[in-house]
Amino acid sequence: MRRGSLRRVSETEPRRTRVRVEDPKPEPDPTRTGCLWVGGILGVIAGIVVTLLAVPSILNFLFPSETIGVGESFENDKLELRVREVVFEELEAEPQSNAAYVVRLDIDANSSWSPPYHNFVLVLEDGSEIRAESHGRTPPIEHAPEKAEVPQGESVLELQFSNGDPSLPPPDSLHLEEPPVKFELPAPVTP
Repeated sequence: MRRGSLRRVSETEPRRTRVRVEDPKPEPDPTRTGCLWVGGILGVIAGIVVTLLAVPSILNFLFPSETIGVGESFENDKLELRVREVVFEELEAEPQSNAAYVVRLDIDANSSWSPPYHNFVLVLEDGSEIRAESHGRTPPIEHAPEKAEVPQGESVLELQFSNGDPSLPPPDSLHLEEPPVKFELPAPVTP
């Protein structure tokens, strides 16, 4: 037979046909359903962890807070904020004295404003953060109000920052969480 020629099939030779063989379906194992539940629960836990830890950092990176330079003002439709001064002072508290920073803000509010004290964060040059404790130049009060009450019009808000350490590094910036603003701070003065 030559190459490339067709071969004749004889009638005595059985005809070849393709037969489809189906894979038998495996019997479901009732003991394996726990793996799906465990996988689902671990997936939900991983999603919660990523949401709580990673998403805020990603959002802060994508949408950073507005940075206000020294002596400049932040303005929006509700209020105008400006850092007047930063004062370093010693607080007399039992059994030892503690260092504190007092930040004075000039505020011109179109309506009354009640920001929580914990919305104000002082960032020090070493990267540590201190939340505002109370207002005024007194040691922290045990039952101090949780919110600052700023009346409509022009006023001055004093914020006190202390972490109980007698020697605090110099402040770098003041962050306000709502509205998201970062104030660069002038050098602190000593009274």
